[in-house]
Amino acid sequence: MKSSGGQAPEEALAVCPAVRCRMRILDASEVRERLGWAETLELLEAAFEEPDRFRTADRVVLPAPRGGSYLTMPCGDAEGWFGVKQVAVLPSNPSRGLPGVRAWYTLFDPDGAPALACDATLLTRQRTAAVSALAAARLARPRASQLLVVGTGGLAP
Repeated sequence: MKSSGGQAPEEALAVCPAVRCRMRILDASEVRERLGWAETLELLEAAFEEPDRFRTADRVVLPAPRGGSYLTMPCGDAEGWFGVKQVAVLPSNPSRGLPGVRAWYTLFDPDGAPALACDATLLTRQRTAAVSALAAARLARPRASQLLVVGTGGLAP
């Protein structure tokens, strides 16, 4: 997720003098404001049509306390942008009043400087839903008028 290019309020920037960067930081509400469904679908569809544009690796899964998992998912593009999504899946959290899934995303520019860090919980949910929508559009029979979606967690009604 690249920033819109506008000036960010000073409190939304982390200044890193050691690496000469100005990293934009977005909280969940800012991600919600900037992440549109139409754009998400369009960008994911383009990514699937150009599989060589992005380089990915298998996600890394580490065990977490109380039966949970920690995940990292890296991706880079041909221009040199590199991002990593980190996800904590902690199924026992809801019983303690905490979210069961939390995600964070960090993006580096082609020079290796941190450019963006953001809450990625909504990003994760929206990407999952968008990939499901794209798959359904491609795999459904041409005259299909109904779709059954079965799931749990943040995407379930």
